Order: sequence, then structure tokens, then C-alpha cells
Amino acid sequence: MFIGLFIVCTLFYIVYENKLGIILPQIVFQWFGYTITATHALYVTIAIVLLFCFLLGTRSVLKWPIFLFFISFILAELFLYILLRYFIRLLESIFIRPSTLNNAGTYEEWYEYACETDKLHGREIWKAKPESKYYNENLIRTFTDELKSYRELGDIEKLIKILQICINKSMNGIFNEHLYSKSLVGTKYIIEEYIQEIVTSLNYLTEQAQSLKVYKTYPTHVLSPTIGYSITSTNADEMYPSTTQLLTNTNINSDYSELQTSFSKQAINVLTTDNSSTGILSTEFVLQALKDMKSHYGATALCLSGGAGIGHYHWGVVKALLSSGYLPKIISGTSSGAVVAAVVCTRSDDELRSTLQAEVLLPHLNCFDAPWMDRIKCYIKCQAMFDRDAWLEKLQWFAGADGFEKVGLTFKEAYEKTGRILNITATNAQKHYPPLCLNYLSTPNVTIASAVLASAAVPGLIHPVHLIEKIVDKNGQISYRPLHGGRLTFRDGSFENDIPLNTLSEVFGCSYFLVSQTNPHIVPFFFNARGQGGLPSGWRLRGGAYRGGFLLAAIELLLKEDMKKNLRVLGMLDLLPAVFGQDWSFLFLQEFQGQITMVPHVRLIDYFLLISDIKNVNEISYYLQEGKLTAWRKFSMIKNREIIRLTLEDCIQMLENKI
Repeated sequence: MFIGLFIVCTLFYIVYENKLGIILPQIVFQWFGYTITATHALYVTIAIVLLFCFLLGTRSVLKWPIFLFFISFILAELFLYILLRYFIRLLESIFIRPSTLNNAGTYEEWYEYACETDKLHGREIWKAKPESKYYNENLIRTFTDELKSYRELGDIEKLIKILQICINKSMNGIFNEHLYSKSLVGTKYIIEEYIQEIVTSLNYLTEQAQSLKVYKTYPTHVLSPTIGYSITSTNADEMYPSTTQLLTNTNINSDYSELQTSFSKQAINVLTTDNSSTGILSTEFVLQALKDMKSHYGATALCLSGGAGIGHYHWGVVKALLSSGYLPKIISGTSSGAVVAAVVCTRSDDELRSTLQAEVLLPHLNCFDAPWMDRIKCYIKCQAMFDRDAWLEKLQWFAGADGFEKVGLTFKEAYEKTGRILNITATNAQKHYPPLCLNYLSTPNVTIASAVLASAAVPGLIHPVHLIEKIVDKNGQISYRPLHGGRLTFRDGSFENDIPLNTLSEVFGCSYFLVSQTNPHIVPFFFNARGQGGLPSGWRLRGGAYRGGFLLAAIELLLKEDMKKNLRVLGMLDLLPAVFGQDWSFLFLQEFQGQITMVPHVRLIDYFLLISDIKNVNEISYYLQEGKLTAWRKFSMIKNREIIRLTLEDCIQMLENKI
């Protein structure tokens, strides 16, 4: 194209120079003259660039121009994105009436207001309609009917088989957040009935198992192949025969061939095999079946992200979960989230209830108490605003230190005291080392205070730190020393592993993650155009409508995804410069969400208070209240998930006590 343009412009220029331009207006030839000059300049520039690329290498020459191009584009998109979000917020403030829900003091009060609001907006009609593209209502209805049927018939063995199909990681789609985003509380009635029937069947199964007297070896082949299987096809009502047919080994219709494409052959064989001759059931049989169901259902973990001062919202989230009984035993924390996680995992429930009070927390939230002049002087002197040793001393209280013990607990000691599993992430300051997830298995004797300090060591604020290990010799003498002989140092865990989903899944069998997300660079991009769990859009008073209308929601999505794409390209090309010796690209490109992601309503002023202390009780009370509201909105999803897990745990405990 450039060559053709060059030739055409050159010909016209020759015509003009030979006084043959009387045919066309002179302004046209002037334009072509300028064009040919610009074209020559372009070719000269390209030739110079190619020469430098040949001599110095393409990356050396083009790295910064490409970087500046992408950064300029991202900044322009970010500016447009901010304007768009504020415009949508303005529209919502005009057309959507303020809610009284935010003034609720307790969950019971909030729940009552939410139910009234749902009825006022006609959301009960949506709940009563079983149809949805996000799950198969016919399959759920079939499972519900058959659970009830086997329970009423007292057929324990077949009840176990149908339960093993129903209870799995995905739960056949009923925990999809879209099914909870059309109302403030609850979901489809058919889903609520299904979950209640599972709980009732589990309790019935346990009650019957307690009266069993004949013992036998548990036939693992009956259950193992099919536990964990989930049905996600939206056409299951057409392609699956009745579960009763499968379990009673009756004739299956012509749809069997389609069924076989979705079930594994092994599962088909188990489901269609008559196991009625396996003998009399025993308590051990049922107990092992429940344990297998619990294992394949998976554990739940609470993940508290980083976020500096915005991380204070975590206090309210934890307080709400504790009050409801839904606080998981497995908890991870990063940076400011590690501070909150340390408090949770080093105190019993009663101690935690008394600790999560504004008056108790306020005196200890003083890590940023140094005046700005002192911070600047400290940074000029040692390239960090705060002193590591001073922070470590302040963090001892969060790690369980009291008036008698000046040093907080280790990971192992915290687990033995509370039964909660604390996980704290940190990034290795040395290059080419993977991020670290500290817990009572990987680093049992490391002090929690040093781990929290490492996880919160943001470059420029705190220098990378050593992990401190507690050593008890054979004489009972206690000493403390750096882990790995002090060869390795660590910094903020948010850089590479803010939410350690893989570690928690692989090590502790977690399959469901409650994420409290407060990262200042992530929170603004949680938009949820069609609403989120417990927070319907409310636009034009129609559940499911797009916030700000479809056009604005589409533009928001396009801008956001394009910024992510451009950042990903910069990261993949390794174009982002290292600041403070740290690659910041993964800070934006890792996974920040879970099955349930709780994002507080962050104020603009919170960004100016990122590295500032809370000044009074009213401020911490605000964070506690807003954090509780954030969690309450998700309680319908959390309750439906956790009630099955808690029922399984209670049933297992009852049978273990009997044996």
C-alpha cells in the first residue's frame, strides 16, 4: 500500500513540476506535494528504525515505544471507564430510591426489610417459577421426589445412592450466583425445597443408622465411582431417564444412549447394578458413606484479600460470619487480610466475639501512626517509610500475644488452640522463587506475627523481612531464629498470590471459596451489570435489567475487558518495568474471585486513607457495619451451601460417638 501510494504521488509530483498541472486545480498538486514529502520522511524513519533494530535488537529499540503506546491506551480507557461508572452511579441515584437496608443493626432486622422489599418489587413471582437457563429444574424436581420417596419407604441403601449423586462440588448448578441475583434474599423455591430435602434425608439416614446393630465391612465399590459426579446439562430433562429407573434396575427407554454420553461408563454400571444383595446395613456402612459424601462435597474456605486501609472492611465480614455460625475453619489472609485472619485463627469463638468490638480493636490499629515528616525522613534514609521491628512488635497482639506472652502464637499452636487452619501468603523477594502459602503443615513453627509482617511488606513501606521460627530444645528452652538461616526474605503476598485458591484446594480439599475482596486496584472494577448475589440490579424496578441500561453496561464491559487484555499483553511481553525490584504485572492478572465474592461499598475517601490509622470509634464502627452488610447480602448463597456441609459434619459426629 505504501509503495503504491509512493508511486502515485511521485507521478503526480512529476506532472506538477513539468508545468502540466493546468488540467487539475493547483491545490490538488500542492496536497500531493505534501503527501510525497511526508511519505519520503516516513520511509526514512522506517529505514532508520530497521537499521537500529538490526544493530541493537528489536526488543531494545521497540520496548519503550510499545510500552508507552499500550500505557497511553490503557490510561485513556481508564479515564473513560471512570467517567462512565460515575455517570451510571448518577443515573442510579436519580432513578433508584435509597434503601433502608443499610440502617439495619442486626441480620434479623436486615432480613425482614429485605423480604418486604422483595415482595414490594414482585420478586416472589420469579422465585415461584422454576424455569431458568442456569440449572435443570426437571432434574432437581426428580431428585427431590426420589429423595422423599426413598426416605418415606425407609430404603436406606437406595437413599445413600441418590444422596451420593446429589451431593457433589457443583451441586448440579444450584449455587450459580445468577440464581441469587434477582432477589435480596433466597432463590427459586424449587432449589430451597431440594436443599431442605437433602438435609432431611441426611438426618433421617443418621437416625436410622444409630439403630443398626449388625456390622459388616463397608463395600466401597457401591459409592466411590459416583460420588462427586455432577449433572450440568441444561437438556437433562429430555435426555436423562428417571433416577428411580437407574437405581431399581428397571428398563431404560431409548434415551439411554444419550444418557451414556453424559455419565461415565463406570457410573452407569454402578447405578444400574442391583446391590440389594450386599447384606444388612451397619452403622459403619452409613458412616463411611457420609464421610465419602463430605469428602466429595469439599470444604469451604474464607479468603481475606489485601487492601491496606480498605482491609478494615474484613472485620465486619468476619463478625457477620461468626454471629451466623457460617465462619469456615479454613481461612487465608494476605497483607491487611492476614492481620484479620491472624486475629480470627488465634482466638476461640468467645474470645473472638469480645475482640471484634470497635472499642477493643481501635487501640491496636496504629501501624501507620508515624507522622508524614518522619515517614519521608525514614524513606530518604533507608528507602522504606516504616521500621520493621516496630511493626513486628505491634503485630504480636494480632497473633495472640497477651499480658503474659509477649510473642504471639505459631501456626501449629494456633491450630491446636482453635481448630482453625490459618493460611498466610507471602511473595519471595528473591527472583525465580514461587509464592509461599504458610500454614500449620508447611511452616508449623513459624510465628504468625512474622508471617503477617512478611505478607504486608509492601515495597517502599517496609523492607522484605525474614520469617521467624520458634525453637524449643530438649530442655524446654525457647529461642527464635530466622527461617532458612535468614537466606530468604519475603514481601507482600498480593503480588503473586492474593487468593491462594490452588493451594487451599490441593492441600485442604477446598472446593468453595468465600472471598472478601478489598484490593484498591480491583474493587472499582466489580460492576455486576445485572446484579449480584443478594443485590439485584433494581434498574427500572425489574430484576435482571442492566445497570444504567444495556448500552452503558455493554460499554463498561468492553472498556474493562480491553484494559485487562492490554495489561495481559504487557505482562506476556515482559514490558512492565520492575519498580522497587518487583514485577507488578501479576498484581493485576491473577485470580481475585471465588464462588462468592464479597465486595464492600468503598468510599472515595478510603483511597486517601490507605496508609492511615483509624482515629476514633465511629470510623471502625462504620467499617464493621459496612462489612456486615456486605456479608449479609451473600447469606442466602452461603446458607444453602453451608447447611449441607454442617449437616454432614453433625451426622458424622453423631455416628462416630455411637461407635
